[in-house]
Amino acid sequence: MALIGLSLFWGFFLLGFSMRLMVVAGSFSSLILDSSSTQMDISSSRVQFPF
Repeated sequence: MALIGLSLFWGFFLLGFSMRLMVVAGSFSSLILDSSSTQMDISSSRVQFPF
């Protein structure tokens, strides 16, 4: 029973992590697509993320 709970916990953890990763990647891609700005603007906006 403990093994099932552990695997469920890791499954939810990985799911949340991948969803957060997708959100960050989506915001980055929209940032790059919206403004054809330099690499400095993207790196400066990366610091503002609370992750």
